[in-house]
Amino acid sequence: MPSFVVKYRSKGKVMSAKLTASNFETARRQAMRFGSILSVTRDTDFGRKKGMTSADRYTFLMRLSTMLGSRMATADSLRLLRDSFEGTISDAANRLIDRINFGIDLPTAIAEEKLHFPGPIGLIIKVSSKSGQIYTALKDAALFEQRMASVKSGSGRTIMAAAFGFIFAAILVLASVFYIGPEIMKIGLVAENKDKVDVGWVNAMAEFLAITIGIAALFMTGLLWLATMGRALFPEWADKIILKIPFYSDIVMAQDNYLVLRRLSLMIGSGVRVEEALQSAEESAKPGLLKKNMNDAIRNLRMGQKWSSALTTLHPTDRAALALAADRTQIADNLNMIAEQAQDLYMQRINSFAPMLMVVSAIAVTLAGVVMFGQTVLPMLQIAAGMVE
Repeated sequence: MPSFVVKYRSKGKVMSAKLTASNFETARRQAMRFGSILSVTRDTDFGRKKGMTSADRYTFLMRLSTMLGSRMATADSLRLLRDSFEGTISDAANRLIDRINFGIDLPTAIAEEKLHFPGPIGLIIKVSSKSGQIYTALKDAALFEQRMASVKSGSGRTIMAAAFGFIFAAILVLASVFYIGPEIMKIGLVAENKDKVDVGWVNAMAEFLAITIGIAALFMTGLLWLATMGRALFPEWADKIILKIPFYSDIVMAQDNYLVLRRLSLMIGSGVRVEEALQSAEESAKPGLLKKNMNDAIRNLRMGQKWSSALTTLHPTDRAALALAADRTQIADNLNMIAEQAQDLYMQRINSFAPMLMVVSAIAVTLAGVVMFGQTVLPMLQIAAGMVE
């Protein structure tokens, strides 16, 4: 998301601040709370400036959580972080101070600061802070990202290695069939004894392997398109297809489910009416089947039906647990458990998917090796056997 520099007049002084927004109009609307707007310009340094790394963000959030938990004022805590650290941590603290000085609460300021708090981290903090304990929300977000980073780091390397294995197997098969094999057949001794060489089964295996790798590549590309462009262009349609893929749906839908259900849990647990909590969740949810579920749940509630039955993105057992909840406290507890379950399922699926993909990749490389053996060594062995006879 782009960054903008806002110049404004406040109490007779001309001042400036930086903020992130999707476009100039949004930036101007956000800047109106600062004072009389003089100008809004694109921050040309934003593209070259780097945000906090995952490790820096963990340090920032944990230290800020500790200070806020000890009753230190928010502004004082941020100033201490700004002055005691250098680089991105200091810059993040300074950017948050600018927002807080104009009456923006800390969770909102963090959610708006996309450079240093990208992805769901800002939203997790904003949602979790509704419990009233911001320091707990900061700590939970830091631990959440650390767990996610640990899972993605280990599984990411495995998935990359598996992808490299598939590519290597494909190159090996193509090189064996279209270059190495024909070159071997041109060698004098082999060319003179072509009638003794039979590599038909090798070519059949190579064709089968090439088709299999091609289908697998198209399938994986299709899944990736569904989770990215598909959900962006046709959100409800893409979500319906994804939900029909048992293993994959837990990976793609987990993050959205966690954020929405966590919001519902905190709001209902703090005394907000279920209908109002559902409306808030519907407004904050991304376009897609989960957003439609929230809308359907509101309609069911108004018609006197079980609102939980509309949550088709959840497993039937989860919907049953919500339907049988005796009071709002139990509803909030069940929603929180389902949200945590979505997070745990995501990590479990990722940890299982990567090794499985690695095994399939290893099998592809092994079969590609068999094809190369059949195209290079086998003709020589067949000719030698024919001469002995």
